[in-house]
Amino acid sequence: MHLSLVIYEWAAFESDLVVRVVCPSWLGTCHARHNQGVSMASVCEICAKRPGFGHNVPWSKKKTLRRWNPNIQKVRAVVNGTPKRMNVCTGCLKAGKVSR
Repeated sequence: MHLSLVIYEWAAFESDLVVRVVCPSWLGTCHARHNQGVSMASVCEICAKRPGFGHNVPWSKKKTLRRWNPNIQKVRAVVNGTPKRMNVCTGCLKAGKVSR
């Protein structure tokens, strides 16, 4: 079990949201993935497609929350003449909205 405290705060001079992961002192060191920062968001940088939310409804009608993630791929695309890594959904890749 990995315990950590995530703190969301606004940067002083920017309008960006800064995310810090703080580990309790009694825990020692946190898991390595927490120290690397925020994981990749499942949002397409071209069409802004995001996860869909809803309920999983089985035969017993006991609804539980679930999430439908878009198929996001990390690709190297040419932006303004320079290659850049982007998170793009497969719909945008198939439609040719990204030049590789």
